Amino acid sequence: RVNMNFNSANVGVHIVEFEAYGAPSNSNGSITFDATSVTVDEDAANATFTVRLNGNIPGGLTLDYTTTDGTATEPDDYTAVSGTLTFSGNDQESYDITVPVIDDGNPETAEDFFLDLSNLSDPLVAMNTTRATGNINDDDTPPDNTVNLALNKPTTASGEETGQTSGLAVDGDYSLSSWWGANPYTQWWQVDLQEEYDLSRIVVFNYYDGTRYYQYDVEASTDGTNWTPIADFNTNTVPATAAGNTFPLNGTTARYIRVNMNFNSANVGVHIVEFEAYGAPSNLIPLRANTLAFNDQTSNNYAVDVYPNPVESDNLISLMVTSPSDTSASVTIYGTTGIKIFSNTFKTLEGINEFSIPSASMQSGIYYIVVNLQGREKIKKIIVK
Repeated sequence: RVNMNFNSANVGVHIVEFEAYGAPSNSNGSITFDATSVTVDEDAANATFTVRLNGNIPGGLTLDYTTTDGTATEPDDYTAVSGTLTFSGNDQESYDITVPVIDDGNPETAEDFFLDLSNLSDPLVAMNTTRATGNINDDDTPPDNTVNLALNKPTTASGEETGQTSGLAVDGDYSLSSWWGANPYTQWWQVDLQEEYDLSRIVVFNYYDGTRYYQYDVEASTDGTNWTPIADFNTNTVPATAAGNTFPLNGTTARYIRVNMNFNSANVGVHIVEFEAYGAPSNLIPLRANTLAFNDQTSNNYAVDVYPNPVESDNLISLMVTSPSDTSASVTIYGTTGIKIFSNTFKTLEGINEFSIPSASMQSGIYYIVVNLQGREKIKKIIVK
């Protein structure tokens, strides 16, 4: 009983809803999780939940269990399980429910899923909670977003002053003796990153003498034909400095970047001392939406293993692909900057197939092996020592 004694707005009192929780007073016992939250790393084989009966229940009981997506989804992050637990009725009797966790090789934030209990056969047995949470901590190294993607990449320009070629803007030399220049404005300068990237920022370094300022805009393209504006500096009146001008970007996907140089306050020439681009390879980790399930019942036979891991840089990488049928598998290896290190297509027979990949040209570091079989991509991380 709730005794409603006052309402600050008027003389009425109101209850929208009322809830109460607990166990039946004549309860014979209870069902509990040993832990309502289980945390594992992504490379762990399983997340294990223990369900326990507290109290003696003559005749025993049954209850059902099933997994439910949270921020983690199956089959990409874990393997769904469901079933029925049958307790004989002994006090402290317990069952372990094992949920396989998938190591997808995809750098991401921590994710969770749920294990739900339902359909308890004995109404006099209390269920203090019907849900436990499985937390999956990511163990994958994200792509290195501190590497200048434009360094020493191919460049073109609408024009060049004598000796001031377009490549000098990506040679890593920030001194005033190395720069691209052309006149009269307007002129454009362009870099080909050679792979598509999700850009996080670009930095433009113009000729800096403490007095002159430049005005320009920047465009991005995935094909070199269709362009999207990504930065507008056409109203600038601040002199250029050795620190350059940084333009944050929100994951703009591009392979080509073009700077349209429109004005120089000192003379009719336009100049770029250096250009930098940063971001993550857009094709390094395939999107979850592109991970397709097999239509046939043998889809679980598709597996990829790589060994040894770590591997010495002068040894062979052994790739084992278990295929559900006679088909072919495309294998691509990427570095963390998104550069394609290796690409080939192998014929596969139904069952286990083993291929050797040379690692002599791979420097020490982390690499991602992407295997595409019948439209489904699997990713393995490998460390080269």
